[in-house]
Amino acid sequence: MATTQTTTSRPVLLWIVVLLLGGGAVLALVAGDGIGQLLPRGDRIAVELEGYRITPERIELPAEETVTLELTNTSVFTHNLAIGRDPIVEGGNIVGFGEDLLTASEVRATPSHALVRPVDPSVPTTLSVEPGASVEVELLVPPELIGTWEFGCFQGSGCEARVGVSATVVVE
Repeated sequence: MATTQTTTSRPVLLWIVVLLLGGGAVLALVAGDGIGQLLPRGDRIAVELEGYRITPERIELPAEETVTLELTNTSVFTHNLAIGRDPIVEGGNIVGFGEDLLTASEVRATPSHALVRPVDPSVPTTLSVEPGASVEVELLVPPELIGTWEFGCFQGSGCEARVGVSATVVVE
């Protein structure tokens, strides 16, 4: 009789082991490389500002969820970044946006002085990242801002997007 119980419990034990291993493999894929990259990302996105380039060139943000952008400036100059759409052009330069994502969203920056909210509403809200520095930006975008946005660096006379200092932000 004892032999019958052992024989019957082996298939059950085998199924438990298979389920545990299969579940572990799925978790590893979701959390790590491979198929996990196709699933929803974590709440942190690394953004590198290197010379006249922003990497990644496309940033996807979920609406109504707080996401932290980790902005790292490896350049030798300050980047003043704005996110907007419907560019305002003066003298061939983008000097602002008809819609400013940073003004219309909940934003916190560390260090706090990196978030620059100008008094003039025609000037976009910017994130200032000094050379060799990093800034963490907590961003909560409301659902009415779903769509495609320009992420560009504003220096002196306007947005440097014309020389490639830009990326696309897609709010989904």
